[in-house]
Amino acid sequence: MAQNNAPIRPQAVSIGSQAIPDLLAYCQKHGLSKLFLVADQNTYAALGNKVEANLLEQGSDLISVVFSTDEVIADALQRKTDGLLHRVVVVGCLVQRDREAIIDRLPGIDAIVGVLSGTTIADLAERDRLAQPGGTRYII
Repeated sequence: MAQNNAPIRPQAVSIGSQAIPDLLAYCQKHGLSKLFLVADQNTYAALGNKVEANLLEQGSDLISVVFSTDEVIADALQRKTDGLLHRVVVVGCLVQRDREAIIDRLPGIDAIVGVLSGTTIADLAERDRLAQPGGTRYII
């Protein structure tokens, strides 16, 4: 949030070699100095640590949280057990690659969608909606 409490909506996403300088400039332009960086382990190793170092060097008050995929899935499964979620659908390249190991470690996952599967979340939701009238809440 900006200092006037109005949400800031970026107009563009920067990808590539200018991503970090663009982020630093954006934060500076909008007076954003208290930041919360959240990343999974792979993203942090690939780029998050560089983002963190640059933001700290710029003087940002930064809290970083790096989580594992298993932690996020386990939290979702607990929410399902508690009745807060109806289905847990896990999406991404890691689950595509390690599908069997993840299912063995974390039973209760309703669906796994790899990035190359050709199935969309909308497809799964529509199938589930047709099978179980009343709607479904997903955590992805």
